Amino acid sequence: MTYLHIKQPSDDEGCGIAVMARLHQKSYDEMLSIAMENGFCDKKKRVNLAQMKRFLGYKGLENVSYKRHNGASVPTDCGIFHGRWNNVKTGTRHWIAYHDGLFFDPLLPHPVSQLSAQFYVTQIFKHP
Repeated sequence: MTYLHIKQPSDDEGCGIAVMARLHQKSYDEMLSIAMENGFCDKKKRVNLAQMKRFLGYKGLENVSYKRHNGASVPTDCGIFHGRWNNVKTGTRHWIAYHDGLFFDPLLPHPVSQLSAQFYVTQIFKHP
């Protein structure tokens, strides 16, 4: 399957929705509507770990759970990564997807083969 790369609408919101849209193969606006209707995000379009897990169940990926990651290394498992920018404990939270050697960072205009050194992965939802 060839995945769409979905860019978030602004630098400070929408990364979780964009990652969901990429997996669901919908536009950002279509996915935002689905997410709002189903409680996969809050009113400010932020997505927490529980909401992402519910979305993955909605996609048919049952019994998916996340594992913690130390942020010190770049994971190589296909999945959805939750992490922080600039500081593993206090940095701004962000969602990125990884599939077949490419990082789908919704802040960027296209997938990339290397994760930014300023991004620390702290949780991983593995999926096929």
